[in-house]
Amino acid sequence: MLGTTGALHWGKLGRYEEAIASFDKVLQFKPDNHDAWNNRGVALEKLGRYEEAIVSFDKALQFKPDDHDAWNNWGVALEKLGRYEEAIASYDQALQFKPDSHAAWHKRGVALGNLGRNEEAIASYDQALQFKPNDHTAWNNRGVDLGNLGRNEEAIASYDQALQFKPDYHKAWLNRGVAAGRSRSSDPFLNLSSAVARRNPQLNQRGYDGELASYEEGLKYCPQPEDQGLLHRKIGDAHYFQGLSQRHRRTYYRKAVKSYNESLKFLTVADFPQLRLEVLRGLIRVHLHLGETTEAQELKRLGTDLLRRLLDESQNPTQKKQLTLKFVSFQQFTVDLAVQSGNWCAALELAEEGKNACLGWLLPDLLEDSTSEPNQPRLAQIQQLLNPTTVIVYWHLSPYALHTFILTENKPPIILQTSSQHLQQFETWTKTWNEEYSKHRKGKDSPPETQPTWRDHLPSTLQKLREILDIAAIVNIINDQESNSIQNLILIPHRDLHLFPLHAIFPPQLHHYLPTQRPNGD
Repeated sequence: MLGTTGALHWGKLGRYEEAIASFDKVLQFKPDNHDAWNNRGVALEKLGRYEEAIVSFDKALQFKPDDHDAWNNWGVALEKLGRYEEAIASYDQALQFKPDSHAAWHKRGVALGNLGRNEEAIASYDQALQFKPNDHTAWNNRGVDLGNLGRNEEAIASYDQALQFKPDYHKAWLNRGVAAGRSRSSDPFLNLSSAVARRNPQLNQRGYDGELASYEEGLKYCPQPEDQGLLHRKIGDAHYFQGLSQRHRRTYYRKAVKSYNESLKFLTVADFPQLRLEVLRGLIRVHLHLGETTEAQELKRLGTDLLRRLLDESQNPTQKKQLTLKFVSFQQFTVDLAVQSGNWCAALELAEEGKNACLGWLLPDLLEDSTSEPNQPRLAQIQQLLNPTTVIVYWHLSPYALHTFILTENKPPIILQTSSQHLQQFETWTKTWNEEYSKHRKGKDSPPETQPTWRDHLPSTLQKLREILDIAAIVNIINDQESNSIQNLILIPHRDLHLFPLHAIFPPQLHHYLPTQRPNGD
């Protein structure tokens, strides 16, 4: 027992490697010590060694199959690996032996939410809250699932419960702001039951004003630098997205710049480098909208330098890949800046360079040396694909714009840039497509025979994409080419556009120009 006690001591100090070594010594003398196996698994899980942790929990359960704590810990490790279905089964085992386990009900709700099973997740959180009514994280997570179902007023009520127990819980203030922004009108009954809203009636507002009210109220209660930085960033986002839909948008963009700069005061390079990069990304986007390319260029340089430093410091290839893909927008902004400066040929070359770099990270096995950058084709090389009868339609997406390059032989690229509203509409359209298509694949969109299915909605769904991408303008440019002799049309998508049947949104008279392409369906 002394050995187990000593190992637990190392674990409490955060010295998990030493704790594991101590547990191993205990297990040499008593291999059936289920507590040692369980706690050894916890230490491994803290180190991110989830597969090894699962083996350790399995050993603990061999010697004590009714150990609800080991079942619960096993579920946590499985969830960290994204094995949510197995995690839920593990939590269910824990609840079989301890039905009042608040932790198992709570973690079960998290796993269900990650699978998009929001109704079941809410029910699981309700069970957890029966046993621990003051669990602010359960109230917050419950609100997230309610929001995912579009039940924004109930979500706000759930966040207010979290804030009643922990007023400085910044996640609940952030989530409350999102829900208030999405809600069309407040629910008077729920408002009356909210102690948080009673203290500040401004929190009963909805839409843009309600979103700001939540974030600004959060600033009063959350003094930590990270919390302040995140709340100011969300205020900046609210101003930016409000500006997209307003006639006098520059006023809102200026407010966004002010809030983002305030956020950067708290999210320092030393303490919060990745959060700082996220704010810089938003700030660059706003400066591009304002036409302030010098400011955008300097911020992009600062962001790129910081990202490069983080990549150099990381010794983990997986982490490097995640960082590169998470902040690929800094490379994408170079395309936007080139377009704004009128250098369209350079913009196209930069777009292709960025695509190739991402492919190098996503598909390293296709490269002989995944650590070296692939050769980047220049515009002249791209145009070698062209002849007098061929047109290339080449898309590029960034957080700022959707650019469409139209390429013909021996001519500079023609560029179409969609409006900011169209880009926002595209992001919303893509989210809806992915959700509805996922339901269709899982057989969850099988309504009564009298109701339309996902396939029935497909023509109108694609018509909306046709409008967002301004296919009519692209077709007009193609038809204006010399002697109207186009026989081949090559479509080169970017990012999410790879997922969609782009050939289907061009008019029928152009379909014979396109190679056969299987729709993104069954």
